[in-house]
Amino acid sequence: MRRYGVENPYEQLKALTRGNRVDAAGMAAFVQGLELPEDVKAGMLTWTPGGYTGLAAKLAREI
Repeated sequence: MRRYGVENPYEQLKALTRGNRVDAAGMAAFVQGLELPEDVKAGMLTWTPGGYTGLAAKLAREI
């Protein structure tokens, strides 16, 4: 979101999730409402918590 100049991306997501249960449909609606290129939105809609490992594997090997 920052890459595309979306203002306060963290705060926007925090406002969506703080104290609320967010399901896939709610997250999809949030993403669709962002002012981002359609291909970026499409990519974001494929993300899942289970698919995100970030640097976990690299960090685990360094222990």
